[in-house]
Amino acid sequence: MPPPPNDGRVSPDRTMNEVKSLASDRQQRQEATFVRWVNAAFKRAGQADKLENLSSDLTSGINLIKLMKVLCPDVAVPNYNKNPKMRFALMENLNRALEMVEEGGIKTVGIGADNIADHNMMLILGLIWSIIYHVRIGKIQIGEGKDGKSGREGLLFWCQRQTANYESEGVKVKNFTSSWSDGLALAALIENNRPDLLSFQGMKALGKPQAVVAECIRVAEESLEVPRLLEVDDILIADDEKVMMAYVSEFYTLFAKQSQAQDAVRRAQRFVQLEMKVADLVEQYEKGVPDFTMWADGVFKEFGTLEVADPSLEDAWAKTQRAEAFRANEAKDKTKQCHHLIHLYDEIQLNCRTHNRKKYETPEGILTGPELKHLSSELTQKAWDFIRAVREYYDREKTKAAAQYVSLVEELNTWMKSIEGAVMREASTAGDQASMEKSHAQLAELQEEVHKQDLFKRTQEAAEHLQQGGVPTHTVGGTHHRWDEMCWRMETLQQNISQKKTCMEEELEQAKAQAAGVPQEKVEEYREIFHVFDEKKENCLSLSQFGDCLKGVGIQVSDVELEPLYRRYAVVLPVEVFGCMLTQAPVDSAERCTEGVGIPFDNFITFMWENTQDVESKEQVMQSFRSLAKDKDFITEEDLSSVDPAVSLFCIKHFPRGPHGFDYSTFVASKFL
Repeated sequence: MPPPPNDGRVSPDRTMNEVKSLASDRQQRQEATFVRWVNAAFKRAGQADKLENLSSDLTSGINLIKLMKVLCPDVAVPNYNKNPKMRFALMENLNRALEMVEEGGIKTVGIGADNIADHNMMLILGLIWSIIYHVRIGKIQIGEGKDGKSGREGLLFWCQRQTANYESEGVKVKNFTSSWSDGLALAALIENNRPDLLSFQGMKALGKPQAVVAECIRVAEESLEVPRLLEVDDILIADDEKVMMAYVSEFYTLFAKQSQAQDAVRRAQRFVQLEMKVADLVEQYEKGVPDFTMWADGVFKEFGTLEVADPSLEDAWAKTQRAEAFRANEAKDKTKQCHHLIHLYDEIQLNCRTHNRKKYETPEGILTGPELKHLSSELTQKAWDFIRAVREYYDREKTKAAAQYVSLVEELNTWMKSIEGAVMREASTAGDQASMEKSHAQLAELQEEVHKQDLFKRTQEAAEHLQQGGVPTHTVGGTHHRWDEMCWRMETLQQNISQKKTCMEEELEQAKAQAAGVPQEKVEEYREIFHVFDEKKENCLSLSQFGDCLKGVGIQVSDVELEPLYRRYAVVLPVEVFGCMLTQAPVDSAERCTEGVGIPFDNFITFMWENTQDVESKEQVMQSFRSLAKDKDFITEEDLSSVDPAVSLFCIKHFPRGPHGFDYSTFVASKFL
């Protein structure tokens, strides 16, 4: 009987045969990949065991037990038959192996010992895949909270982030099959982490996916020690995401460990660099305080009392000259030194408080910052009492007066008292934000009034006229208001208004920050960072200063990302008030960053709070040093070779030395609260 005519349709039997053939091919690729994966696990553990065939090599249960011992070392190894011959012995071994799998947290739903003993390849592959997924993929966690991704989605998201800069080159990772078939995603993944090993453009220039894939597999195996789980055709065919996920997860494990090691180095370096900074500040402080206190003791002895047994003009003039020399030169220099020492003390305590370190305690005989302030105040009072007594002594020899000058001085004094009183009334920063803003505006008005005051200028002219005539102003009319004292009071008044205005601005910034949920200690930390990069003290950051700031605090932003990020937080400042931050307006997205545009401190607070909230804890720093020390309780000079040389020298000098190395645990623990 002749065959029926061919009508162009494919017979059902042929279609079924093709499906079976494809399924068989995929199963063979999975088995080959999983065998290589298991053998790679044995090799990493230093074991000589090696599988050839999953169907036969797992039947005794021994290799499965050995595999679980390598992958889950915390799971107890049961007693098993090391030379099973009969089926019941095989089944007993397999059941114990499957119990280890379950204890390792790997679900084995639907597979029993009999399935493995009977060589059910589909279920055996499912078991090995469950093990691979649990060990390599299931533990992946990218991000936290509802936006975090884990497992397969976490691995895919990691691949997308690693290859994001190559999208313009045609690399778009959307899955674990077709996205990898041309080899370019693999090339991008390698170059992004190890550009010294492979050139993406060089791979792209090859033109043939087979050549690209082959070279990537070779480089990964020879230079990165990534096991060759796949053949070139496995990636080119791209029909099984399991084998590709198994291979790509090896890259994740490798590069994630490298990243963790780099994080450990950075965290350890930040900790030591802070200790170096504080140690330098402490050294400056403890050297400067004894010098200042010794000078202060001498001043107290010299200016303790004014002794005049037989007064004379010559004696009065000599004492006046000494007092003038002290006031004009010595006192100014030492006052600056004292302020610098107090600033050092405050900076030391700020660093300790900001980074959760123990408070700095001064050694015996070294005054604290508050004690220095008290000493300085007492010294100033004593010196001025002496100077005033000397002047009164000298003034008794002068009788000439200048009515105009006295009148002007008294008028100026009355005006200054009224202004000083007004400033004191606005000094309190307590209250709500609206009250503070009102006080800030009133201080600004007082500042403007002081700036425009004509009375001060007229009094200055009168004083200069008297001095040119050889009559010291402090002798005129019996008044004790010397012109230089009035100048000092005027300067102090201006500084007082400016400082209180600045303080009010800081309180307003803190109020805004607290309203946004930013802790006070963070505001102080951000202010310290802001002032470092606000070099011109304009209370705003330019584009270049903002870029330097990001590098300084360790926030990685590319050149392409920098300007859009800057525009997001910057405001337009009118030229006439640039640096004063009196008015603010959003920066248009199309506007170029130019002079008159900057990021004010309150916007900088918002940026830092959104982007950096990770202050290292004692546990994090301890873990970083443990990582550097390769899990030892001590760290050696060889372990420190990966950190900055200055950091390494500091550790060697300051860490307690033990019999085998340096005790990092004791040093780190001593620095935290």
